[in-house]
Amino acid sequence: MVLPLLTWHLAKERGVSAITAGFIWTVANAAGAGMQWVAGDLSDRWGRRPLMWGASFLRVINLLALGWALAVQASISTIGALCVWNGILRAFFDPVANALVADLATDQQRVAAFSLQRLGTNIGWSAGPAVAGIALAAGVSYSTLFFWSAPVTLVAAVGLYWVPCPIQQARPSTPPGRSRFADLLAYRHDRPFMWFLAGTFLFFVLQAQMFVTLSYYAARTLKLTQVEVTHIYTLNGLLVVLLQLPAVALIRRVGRSRSLRFGCLGYAIAYATVGLTVG
Repeated sequence: MVLPLLTWHLAKERGVSAITAGFIWTVANAAGAGMQWVAGDLSDRWGRRPLMWGASFLRVINLLALGWALAVQASISTIGALCVWNGILRAFFDPVANALVADLATDQQRVAAFSLQRLGTNIGWSAGPAVAGIALAAGVSYSTLFFWSAPVTLVAAVGLYWVPCPIQQARPSTPPGRSRFADLLAYRHDRPFMWFLAGTFLFFVLQAQMFVTLSYYAARTLKLTQVEVTHIYTLNGLLVVLLQLPAVALIRRVGRSRSLRFGCLGYAIAYATVGLTVG
């Protein structure tokens, strides 16, 4: 509901430069990426649900703090620090939620299971900006939307109680004198996996532009209002919802590898056409 609009707010209302906005999200995403390693280890030790609960409850506090920071016109460094904290908390929820889906689904069900998860995510992705757009058009302040988002996040955390969690198998201990970082480096000999990681990195470099560059471009170049930006995100979410299930059928027909190549190519073409838009 709120975070996709934060870059627009910083660019339009606070006069933040593109470099500063990009730096904030770079640090936030880098911190989140680093903490995913810790989150993965803890989720294997403690279980998926306790970690997701803890991250959700802390994220409620983070949303309230961001709402307060925006309401009182706190410094950009304060807002940036809260964004970094949000990135860290996401690292303790999103990858763990993906691992839980993998735990609950068989190999044959996995594509469909992740597609359904993606479907639910994009229902929220489209509904959140739609609600935000209606509220902003009615005169509700942007900072107030953070206070609205906090109880919604709390309800989602409570809902985790009814999500089944398989019993975690005890993980083998790391041999004496060998760090978990050494375990991570062992994958460097798996060439197909390393190529997959490289491709994933490049893909998400592009995908991250939706949260930073696109909002900044909409605010500064296209002169779009915050409400108009919510329409873009709502339409994006609705299109994913409509196309997700047909995409599952297509993936089963053409295969996962070929579908990934087509998807990346389509993503690149779509972003290139966005660059052709002028204000």
